[in-house]
Amino acid sequence: MKKYSEKKCIHNKRKYECKDCNKKLICIHNKNKKYCKECGGSRICIHNKIKQSCKICCPNNFCKHNKRKYRCLICKKIKNSELCSNEEWNKIIGINNDFDFFYN
Repeated sequence: MKKYSEKKCIHNKRKYECKDCNKKLICIHNKNKKYCKECGGSRICIHNKIKQSCKICCPNNFCKHNKRKYRCLICKKIKNSELCSNEEWNKIIGINNDFDFFYN
C-alpha cells in the first residue's frame, strides 16, 4: 500500500487542518466551518447531525443491522462466507421483519 506524504505547516500540523494557517476555514466557534452546528455548516443536515451519519437523510449508508455499512461486522462476515437467505439470517440475529428497526 502506497502511503502519500501529508504536507505539514510551520506549526507541525497538516496544512489543510491547521487553524493558524487556514483561518478562513474556521468559524467564530473555533470549529471547521463545514462541520459547525451553530453556524449551520454545509456538512450538517436539518436533523443537526453530520449528513453522512444521519439515518434519515442518508439511509443508504446503513445496513439492515442498523449500522454503518462499512463498519458492520455481520455484513462483512456474510460477504466473506456463504450467503444464507434473509429469513434464515433474520432468525439467527433475531429480527422478525427486515425493516422493523428503522421505524421503531
